[in-house]
Amino acid sequence: RRGILELDYILMPFFTRYYRSVSDDGRLTHQWLLLQTDTDLQTWLVRRQSIAMLTRDQQAWIYYVLACTRTIHTSIV
Repeated sequence: RRGILELDYILMPFFTRYYRSVSDDGRLTHQWLLLQTDTDLQTWLVRRQSIAMLTRDQQAWIYYVLACTRTIHTSIV
């Protein structure tokens, strides 16, 4: 669990549905993501502000997590 509820709505469904099928490299990138501060995560995942300062792999992972989460929430409705 994170300190910001919106992050739980993004990260927990992703973890529950997709994490098991992620490659080892993806798992390392996801672990990196989880080590970031709630403030940074909120900026990147909720507010969708610039992630240009991150590596391409980190940017791609954030887009992947958001796309998976969007798919999860769309299928629920």
